[in-house]
Amino acid sequence: MPSILVADDDAGVRATVCAMLESIAADLHEASDGGEALRAIGESQPDILIIDLLMPGVEGLEAIAAVRRRWPQVAIIAMTGGGIKGDFRFLPMAEKLGADASLQKPFTARQLAEAVAEAVTACAARQSDGRAHAS
Repeated sequence: MPSILVADDDAGVRATVCAMLESIAADLHEASDGGEALRAIGESQPDILIIDLLMPGVEGLEAIAAVRRRWPQVAIIAMTGGGIKGDFRFLPMAEKLGADASLQKPFTARQLAEAVAEAVTACAARQSDGRAHAS
């Protein structure tokens, strides 16, 4: 089972997402913004980062780009409720920056589990491609 870091500025969302993940995660950690998430990844190197895109401080898009550069082995799932205007156009941007999967809030436990599986598969394929190119 993977270790997972959930980053969202809303404590209620973090708690809900973590509750949904309890049966599929070996280890769960939380961060309240992108900067805290980057520090946590540097310390604990989780298998998966699930990160909100719209947060104060270091936003999700900035954190995703940094994670992909510094820790390419970490699978990334981007999530957003679209902010006040319900704008979901940031999800395709997140995928271009390196997110392996994305979710629109609100989502179900099943959708979250599917996104985790998708992200793990994409990350494994990326690592396999990297090993093939290195040979």
